[in-house]
Amino acid sequence: MGGFFFSSSALPEKNRARESRDLLAEHMMIDITPFGTPNLDFQISCRQLEGMSLVRFAASTIRMSRDRGMSAKLDDDLELSVMMGGSARGTISRLGDYSYRAGQSMIHSSTSPGTFVAVNPTISMLKFPRLWAEAAGLDLGAYASLPKTAELSYLGQYLAFLTTQDQDISPSVASSLSTHLADLCLLSLGATGDFADIARRRGLKAARMAAIKAFIRKHLADGRISLDDVALYQKISPRYVRALFEEEGTSFSDYVLEQRLVSAAEKLTTKCDGQTSITAVAYACGFNDLSYFNRVFKRRFAMTPRDMRKHGNTF
Repeated sequence: MGGFFFSSSALPEKNRARESRDLLAEHMMIDITPFGTPNLDFQISCRQLEGMSLVRFAASTIRMSRDRGMSAKLDDDLELSVMMGGSARGTISRLGDYSYRAGQSMIHSSTSPGTFVAVNPTISMLKFPRLWAEAAGLDLGAYASLPKTAELSYLGQYLAFLTTQDQDISPSVASSLSTHLADLCLLSLGATGDFADIARRRGLKAARMAAIKAFIRKHLADGRISLDDVALYQKISPRYVRALFEEEGTSFSDYVLEQRLVSAAEKLTTKCDGQTSITAVAYACGFNDLSYFNRVFKRRFAMTPRDMRKHGNTF
């Protein structure tokens, strides 16, 4: 899964706006300028999977546009954008004026010129071939705003998760991710019939599992996090949560323990955490019993927390 991450903070402040503009014009065929302020701040993460591109974009208040010259250089793909935070308003070819806020989504052709102003936006986007939608019997035209649905919510979370991961993955896993995203995307766009039944079993389940894992990692420091908490967050039964983990060959408790141990090992081998006591590290990772922490840590890494900190071992 190839890709890149870039932040405008990596550019000299003096030339930041100009160099940022050149970068996005070259790689995304978008012209970007600060709006209402001289400063321009943004972060962009991109990932390439089979047949699709994943993008996460966060920025200060900006003006973005794609003219006909830029549009002509792009394939006639579809871009599905989920506004995760902030708001936007603007004009797009063959549509006219539009606006959308956090939680709302839209889909349009990559080749449609347009201009919009976005206020502190965080956007997750999936770019994919128009042929996929046609194969699923969907006629989307040049543009459509999309109602809020569970599928779109999961898609936004799934995209946000995948675009913040920097680990290398195998071709087989990348292929599965592509299938799950395609399924979830087409469900979000209103696919029906047999196609929707198959897609719902594959894509929605994968996205729900990604959301569960993200929730667990976010709340690792809470030593009381439980399967019931996750089920309540996802509005599904505890039995279903348990079944999702069993399908991956693990259990809820084993997954939580592994994430806590990996988080603790990362803290122990990070220089900026070198002054933090081992007890504090254990509690920060959700372990409420120090002797238990030491025991399971040694079993997992074949060394004590103290030894890992001393030798700075990777894992």
